[in-house]
Amino acid sequence: MITRNRGTAIIIALLAGHLGIHSLYLGNKSKAMTYLIGFFLSVLTSIFIIGWVGLIIIYSYVLLDVYKLAIMSDSEFNKLYNDEKV
Repeated sequence: MITRNRGTAIIIALLAGHLGIHSLYLGNKSKAMTYLIGFFLSVLTSIFIIGWVGLIIIYSYVLLDVYKLAIMSDSEFNKLYNDEKV
């Protein structure tokens, strides 16, 4: 069983969250793919205003994920991401 660390997840989210790496680390592959596809579509359309809006939305969701991870208790984190029964 993989033991995930909340601090590591926060650091990954801050450094590469726009690519969905933190979601992949936490085991949520569909959310990671959504981040990745959204980021690349936003970059490709950044010539137009909509691309920049997409990037702002993605970074907002990353900051929301960081906030949720930061205020989450250890027991809640372990229950959600380390498959521990509390």
